[in-house]
Amino acid sequence: MAAFSLQINLDGQEKLSAMTALLSPATFERALKGGTQYAAKATPPAVSKAVGGRYTWKAGDIKGDIKGPSFSDGGTTATLRLSRRARTAAVFGGRWDKRKGYSFAIFRGQRETFSHGFLAPGKQGTLLPFYRKGKERYPIEVIHGPSLGSVFLGSSRYGTVMQKEV
Repeated sequence: MAAFSLQINLDGQEKLSAMTALLSPATFERALKGGTQYAAKATPPAVSKAVGGRYTWKAGDIKGDIKGPSFSDGGTTATLRLSRRARTAAVFGGRWDKRKGYSFAIFRGQRETFSHGFLAPGKQGTLLPFYRKGKERYPIEVIHGPSLGSVFLGSSRYGTVMQKEV
């Protein structure tokens, strides 16, 4: 799991600091905790929208890879964890054609094809996309795509853009 910290920049921060003089410290602390909770709960749908707009990933799969939020510092800090488990190419709209091989699209509108790709049952019995590394029958490997953590937090094509959007 990869964790990231969400930093919130407040517009009108000078007005907020003027309000702290009027409000009791307990009321201000409660408002700060409520704002942190609101922002933390709004983050998974925002991540889902940012990733789903660029990658061929279903919103339910994206939200399933986000754990949290967990709160610390008395509720003023929120931590969300993104899965670093790589998904198989089947999640990215994988299709097998007997003549062409196995194709999938990680990015919207850009399909990739493994000419030596095929479907076969994995260890748990589910059909997985495999490809042959050479011309021999073995070795074979499962075709994997990226993980949500590497797409959103890593040095991916749209990583910094998505982080700024969220």
